[in-house]
Amino acid sequence: MSHWRRLSRKRRTLVLVIVVLALAATALASTRLAPSRNAAAGRAEKQAGLGGTLPPPADVFLQQTGSFPELGNVLLTVRLTPEQVAAKQRDGTVLYTTLGSLGEILFRDDGELGDAVAGDALYTAVARVDIAELEKRASQDAATLKTASATIPLFRGRRIAGSQTQTAFDIAAFRAGQTVRLPQPVVATDSKSQVAIPVFQARVLMIRDPQVINDPLRTVNPCNPAIPGNPNGVWTFKHLMTEMARGSGQSASTFTVNWLYELATDKTINLVSVPGRNEMNDLLYDWRLASGGGDLNLDLAPFRLLAIVPRLDLRRVGLGGGDFLDAGEVRFIFGLVRPPWASTFQPQGNNAGGCYQSLSVSFEYKVAKTKCLGVTGWARQWSALAGLVPGGTYNSALEQLTEPLVTAGAGAIARVRTNDRALASPWQLREFRLSSDFDQTTVAETPAGAFNVQPLFQSWLVDQVIPAISGPGWNQPIPSVPATYQGTPFRGARPEMPNAGFYWIAPNLDYSANGGDNARNWGRHRASLASCNGCHARETGTSFAHLNPLTSELSGFLTGITVSDPANFTPQRSFSDLERRSQDIQALANTLCLQAPPIDVVQVHDSLATTGKLPKYPFPGVIPADQFLSLAADDLKADHITEVH
Repeated sequence: MSHWRRLSRKRRTLVLVIVVLALAATALASTRLAPSRNAAAGRAEKQAGLGGTLPPPADVFLQQTGSFPELGNVLLTVRLTPEQVAAKQRDGTVLYTTLGSLGEILFRDDGELGDAVAGDALYTAVARVDIAELEKRASQDAATLKTASATIPLFRGRRIAGSQTQTAFDIAAFRAGQTVRLPQPVVATDSKSQVAIPVFQARVLMIRDPQVINDPLRTVNPCNPAIPGNPNGVWTFKHLMTEMARGSGQSASTFTVNWLYELATDKTINLVSVPGRNEMNDLLYDWRLASGGGDLNLDLAPFRLLAIVPRLDLRRVGLGGGDFLDAGEVRFIFGLVRPPWASTFQPQGNNAGGCYQSLSVSFEYKVAKTKCLGVTGWARQWSALAGLVPGGTYNSALEQLTEPLVTAGAGAIARVRTNDRALASPWQLREFRLSSDFDQTTVAETPAGAFNVQPLFQSWLVDQVIPAISGPGWNQPIPSVPATYQGTPFRGARPEMPNAGFYWIAPNLDYSANGGDNARNWGRHRASLASCNGCHARETGTSFAHLNPLTSELSGFLTGITVSDPANFTPQRSFSDLERRSQDIQALANTLCLQAPPIDVVQVHDSLATTGKLPKYPFPGVIPADQFLSLAADDLKADHITEVH
């Protein structure tokens, strides 16, 4: 302050002017920065995607091209239905359709960049394909057709909706430069009317051969002391729990006890009372006593292996299909037993006094493979099991597929589900998710049972499910059951099947119009089928389990059955889910993998906003080969399953 006073008035005035000018300059600079911040926000908005995601196309075509060597060697064209084009006209994306979370793969219908005719509902992208792989695919198609049936069931979702004719890819026409339809890969399937489970299904899709589930090196059966077994085997309950416990800070014994106590303890989940299955406390008491009174001896685990089940058909795909978010799941299914050392535990159900019990546990592992070649290679590895005989080499090959998932630890577990009527009545299904421990959760895709035949379920059905589907297939994805709907906890935590005639239905809806073939009927069916207790009951003609833990028998839903609609008797629906899975995995194993160049999403967004047209060259210059995007051409038309079972 003393220094300021010593300055002359003129100098003090000059300093004040400089300060004012500096403040003004700062303010001006801040206003000049504002547009750049807005521009950054605008760019982020544009990068959020173009919209216009590709719906499942009516057809897919390939044609060789040498016109765009930096982008690819084929034109990949998809044909949309009139209904799909009309929807694109309504949402303003009729010039194009996209794949990918940001719409990075662009198919255009504006007569540019390989698109032959503007506005003909044929949308075209440039892509790369390995011509040798395409020729191999065509050769395999032709070879399979020599022994396989040319006519196979056509599946819409989980049901059989007619038949379809298999054809091989016309490689000669492709070599001649013609536009060639890309059919689904030819598959070898057996008729669902065949009594015996086809070899492919038994060795690949529902693996329960005695040489596997009683493998003395890899499993143990507490009910069969004649076969010594290996309590440390790679397919035992003990091994799976031990690997899941890694990293939890708990011993495998404590980890197992904590999970089973989740089942035995009263809970409130999503504001729904979930009584504990108290009989599990008795089993734990007996188990601890047989273990010497301390930690559980997992060598005595009262569970036997029922089946190993790959579920590649549950793979998740990105927006518009064409690439994969994962390769589905692999499931280990165990059955509860009442071993000789159990005395306090008194199970219920139709085999209460025997060793095998009416309770199954499904450990469901997610498969973290994403790129087309990785997923199709995974499908080929599983399909190759069909050529081996269970035991010996087969079991070693199967272990090589399953063990990396098990030893991946807790992060690989998608969920654990129990399905029981041995602990208490009525039948219940529970679901558990793994955090530090197993936590019992709501059960996916299943409303709380109290809402059946109630207005809230009707509202969800009418407002959410029915608008999502349309004929003639009625197979479009339906919304997931929300935890809360209209402010009310909606998703259930202990779905029950009080009787084999259970199904989901809303009151005051006419399901009989047009012989039952209407949106309300199909919406009701789809919601009921997607639920756990609907799928395990009258909707599929099942009573309790699709894999019986007492007898290891499979349900008609898996092996082939026709069921009348429970709400209206018509229509009748035919299921043969193992045959559907067989078609799916064989087609996936031979799916054609392409690579597509990613567009500059912001450039395309700006061009559409300013000119209403796509840029003639929407790519950001030269694109390195490792930045091309994976694209599964055949899977674009696949009817992906969204139910969890």
